[in-house]
Amino acid sequence: MTYYDEALRGLQAKSQRKKHLSVSLEEMKKQKKPLEQKLKLLKISAYNEEVDVYNLENKNLTSIFLDLIGKKESKLEKERAEELAARLKRDAAQREFDDLVLRIRNCESELATLGCADEQYRTALDEKLLAIKKSGKADADHILILGERIAICDNQIREVDEALDIAENAKDFADEALSELDSAENWGTYDIFGGGLATNIAKHDHIGNADLCMKNLKKELLKLKTELCDVEIDADVEIVIDGFTEYVDFFIDNIFTDFEVLEQIKETRKSVENTFRQIKELIKKLNDLKMNIVLEKAKFQLEFDRLA
Repeated sequence: MTYYDEALRGLQAKSQRKKHLSVSLEEMKKQKKPLEQKLKLLKISAYNEEVDVYNLENKNLTSIFLDLIGKKESKLEKERAEELAARLKRDAAQREFDDLVLRIRNCESELATLGCADEQYRTALDEKLLAIKKSGKADADHILILGERIAICDNQIREVDEALDIAENAKDFADEALSELDSAENWGTYDIFGGGLATNIAKHDHIGNADLCMKNLKKELLKLKTELCDVEIDADVEIVIDGFTEYVDFFIDNIFTDFEVLEQIKETRKSVENTFRQIKELIKKLNDLKMNIVLEKAKFQLEFDRLA
């Protein structure tokens, strides 16, 4: 008799998958509320900046006064840059929110297909236990428990592998972002000491590439946080980068804003480097965890083979 057969393994996998998705869904819903609030505030900020630009472009008392004293154009350039920064932050938060909503919807859809997976598994397990006992096999309960633990180990290994895949993707995006930031910093330094339009464009090309890498990095980290929500491991990887993209000096090219952008690049690089280090540490922890599960499974398998 096959004591813990493929049918039982399949039902047990569905039961474990349902538990994992339920915990993941709860975690994503926790993430949704603060992200929704952040998006609301950024929409208000972007709207206010748009109003400021509109008021300066059109004739109102402030616009007329600045025009009279010859400061309208510099003020308008500054407001346009601030409006762009606010709009980019809003759009980034909107993409992040939309991605989270999509993942929640997909999770709910998959959960709906699993239905009564827990009950089906327990019923099948009870039936198998009864069949083993009728066959006169000693230690029937223990044999089934071992079979279940082996299957649980298989599912845990699969979940850790999924987390490792996401972590490796995140590490690659962080590594690529660091490379782009290094290039942006080099061009930024050159820009301060006499660079022109071509230098500025090259610098911003690398800033744009780094920004795209960091958007993907942040997306992978959110997925990783969800994936790890029911894995027993000490992991708290965060990235704090907000609105790092086109900057004021693209509109007002002078040495002061060049310095400001260069400092922002350096600070952002520190943040990404710290995240990169945390991800590497997490990958090591996940690999260690996987090895422990593999060893635990081997122990259960030896005992199962001896009794069965």
